[in-house]
Amino acid sequence: MSHARLLRLSLLLLAATPLFVGVGTLFFPHTFYGDFPPGAWHWVDRLGPYNEHMLTDFGGALLGLATVQLLAAWWLDRRLVIAALLATLVQSAAHFGYHLTTTDAYSTSDNVASLIALGFSVVLSGAVLAYAATTTARSGAGSLAHSAPSQRSP
Repeated sequence: MSHARLLRLSLLLLAATPLFVGVGTLFFPHTFYGDFPPGAWHWVDRLGPYNEHMLTDFGGALLGLATVQLLAAWWLDRRLVIAALLATLVQSAAHFGYHLTTTDAYSTSDNVASLIALGFSVVLSGAVLAYAATTTARSGAGSLAHSAPSQRSP
C-alpha cells in the first residue's frame, strides 16, 4: 500500500467515529443520550442527567475534529496531517482516560468494549502520527502524497 493511501485510509478511519458520533450528538442529542451506542448498551445516560447544551457542544466539537481529519486526508499537507493527528490523539487520550478511571457505572463487558473502542483511536492516531512525522525530512510543510520514508543514518 502506498504511503499516501495508508495515510488517507487511516485519517478516514479516524474521522468515521467523530462523524458518526458528532452528527448523532449535535442533531439528535436526546436520542444519543438515551441510546448510545446503538443496540443493547446505554453508556451515556448512566453517567448523569441529560444536558442538551453539553451534548450539542460536544457534537459540534467532534464534527470540527472530523472536518480537520477529512481535510488532512484530502490534501495530505504534512503540517495539517500532523495537526489533525495530534488533535485526534489529545481528544482520544482524554476520552480514554476518563473511561479508564470511571468504570463503576458499567458492567465488565461494557467497560471492556468501551475501552477497546476508545483505545483503538488512541493507538491508531499515535501510530499514524509517528509514521507521518518520520516520512519526510523535518523541513516543515509539504505534501505527504509523494514523500518517501526518511532514511536514518547509522
